[in-house]
Amino acid sequence: MSFVLNFYNGTTTFMEPGVNNLGITGDGKIASDFPIIQYAVAQIWKVTGVNTPIYRLVDLCFLILGLFYIYKLYSYWFKDKNWLAVVLTGIIFTSTILAYYGPTSLSDIQALGLSCAAFYFFIVWLDHKKKKELVIALSLFAFAGLLKMSSAFIFAIALAYLIIRLLFGQKEDKKDLLSLSTLLLLFLPFIPWIVWYSHVHQYNQIHPNDFFLIGILPIWEIPRLEINYIMARLFGELMPYVLSVSVLFILFIAVLTWFLTRIKSFFTESYLRLLIPLLALASYILLFFKVFSVHDYYLLNMMPILVIVLGLITKYALEEYRAFFDYKAIQMSFILVLVILTHQTAVITRARIELKDWGYAPVVLAAEKYDFLKWNSYYDRSRYEIVETIEERQLDSLGIDKTKKVMCLGDHTINRSLYVIDRLGFTSFNINIDNAHHFIQNKKAEGLLDYIILIEPDWLSKENLTPFLKNKVYEKGGTSIYKL
Repeated sequence: MSFVLNFYNGTTTFMEPGVNNLGITGDGKIASDFPIIQYAVAQIWKVTGVNTPIYRLVDLCFLILGLFYIYKLYSYWFKDKNWLAVVLTGIIFTSTILAYYGPTSLSDIQALGLSCAAFYFFIVWLDHKKKKELVIALSLFAFAGLLKMSSAFIFAIALAYLIIRLLFGQKEDKKDLLSLSTLLLLFLPFIPWIVWYSHVHQYNQIHPNDFFLIGILPIWEIPRLEINYIMARLFGELMPYVLSVSVLFILFIAVLTWFLTRIKSFFTESYLRLLIPLLALASYILLFFKVFSVHDYYLLNMMPILVIVLGLITKYALEEYRAFFDYKAIQMSFILVLVILTHQTAVITRARIELKDWGYAPVVLAAEKYDFLKWNSYYDRSRYEIVETIEERQLDSLGIDKTKKVMCLGDHTINRSLYVIDRLGFTSFNINIDNAHHFIQNKKAEGLLDYIILIEPDWLSKENLTPFLKNKVYEKGGTSIYKL
């Protein structure tokens, strides 16, 4: 969101993006994902004014696109069982991270929607060999990779499926799939990826702010004790946000049973098609292992992989037990499960935003989780409510116009408070609180700091901050502002 605001304000350009946090370099410049969506939204804002719901609506459209093509993929695989395609697509949407992050501003959601669409067209192309479908698939894969490079895992699965088809397909299949034009098209996504991410690398070397993960954080670079902590957090706390624990458990048992009962037919197309996405899922976790100690939204990149696994195991079940899915009782059971999961997801998602006893939250949530979300809701509201509601004219009246630089102490995010007040500066993300006085002194001397906004009232007692908290110009609730 901060990228959009800076494009809107004209403080950055498309090829030289930046955020509100001025970072190490004092200019806030950093590049990561291809910012075409952020830039487009900024141009819309120049007509409408700053309007966060517009960006949320854009991301929601990408999510709807992804869900639509998940349904299309399932309908294609399940043949005449459209009701099952609808229900399983609905179960995918009961993912808490999809419901929570869907209408936000994450590039992960945009890439997810495009990847799901691309995979559908690629699967159809494998069966029908129409160049149009291949071109659409590869264009969407290329765009998705520009928006979030980790989405290339889905492209890798698609390429693996091509290799599997070459190994097990008919002679005519191999001839169509190995044409020169096809091979050239398969390299299409790599061209924009190389061009953009080469620019990102060079740009970030000049402006080494290091706000975002660019690269990998693999498990083998992490100490053993930290591995144990992340493993417990990933599988105990974060994975239930991906899909309901009951759904993940049933899916795990179904996949394990299918593999064990067909262990003698390992080298077959159906076996490898299910094994490949599971290997991709394991590779993704191992390569980005460290991020799971901090961010749950990195799990979004796992969703298309789980979509493939859920779809395939259901497809295989239909091939052997199709009559089972014709029973009305089974169909009603699936629908009932979807209703229960939808309610559960709605309660958890609402609780993550602001916990209230809506939808029987104390019943749906475990006592420990309920207490944590209740505390988190209170903490977030008490720290950010004032900065999120303070008006532009009030900031100007305090002397904090857009030329002034501020430091939001108590905000441990990169940009949240800076974005909502539309000012450049720093947050607690930039410092260790014990050395905050050195940082403040240095930035003030460099002309990069004019005001301190303190949203963490407990820090008023910090002795190293006392010299900077004398000239108070504003106070409301637990938030106070000081002029340096």
